[in-house]
Amino acid sequence: MKFTEIAIIIAYYIISAFATTDILRLLKGSSTPVLQAGCFCPVCNHKLGLFEQFPIISYFFRKGRCKYCKSKIPVSNLYFEIFLSVSLIAISLLSNFSFTGYLIS
Repeated sequence: MKFTEIAIIIAYYIISAFATTDILRLLKGSSTPVLQAGCFCPVCNHKLGLFEQFPIISYFFRKGRCKYCKSKIPVSNLYFEIFLSVSLIAISLLSNFSFTGYLIS
């Protein structure tokens, strides 16, 4: 696997993390502006650090809880993020990282 392909996979993970956060906020009826909001805990509103902004990784390290207020993070958030990440990466892999695959993603 080439460096560019690995970079694309990492970019898809970051895009899916951002999209998951925004989609879940919109579904819950949040009035927080999508493009202006940073990542924060929906319970204690504490701004998340860089490490906590990688949900799949931080979910397992924090055992599904907020680092600050210890409130439980719904496992459905994790499943949604995994589904979105795997979908984007699978499309690229199945299309052999072609431009058409990027457009579909």
